[in-house]
Amino acid sequence: MKQIPYLFFLWLFWTSSLAAQQIMPVEQVLLHTDRQLYAAGETIWFKVFLFLGEEDRLSDKSKVVYLELLNEEEVPVAQLKILLQDGQGEGSIVVPKSLPNGPYRFSAYTSAMRNYSAEYFGQQLIYLVNP
Repeated sequence: MKQIPYLFFLWLFWTSSLAAQQIMPVEQVLLHTDRQLYAAGETIWFKVFLFLGEEDRLSDKSKVVYLELLNEEEVPVAQLKILLQDGQGEGSIVVPKSLPNGPYRFSAYTSAMRNYSAEYFGQQLIYLVNP
């Protein structure tokens, strides 16, 4: 009989934490690049937009976006961070000349987004040619 109150409080805690996760707005990054095919040593120009959840309004909750260029093994080969102003930011990153040919994933996220699914990260698949 002592287990019934314990199980009730455990169930209550679990359901309240699920409800909080559903109510909390999650940021979502939209990432645009100037193109999808690059040669080693070229510059990737990009623009990011930070939205609040799935709403159509820009978020001002986070002020920094982290960007990573990931190889096929999901290992970062280039990283940077940019400041946002009114939910928007832009910048560039030079593709290292030492990278081999192949597909790479360009990913953008905020520090708060690390607590949620990567489905909200801004992602672009790019291809690199190293002549």
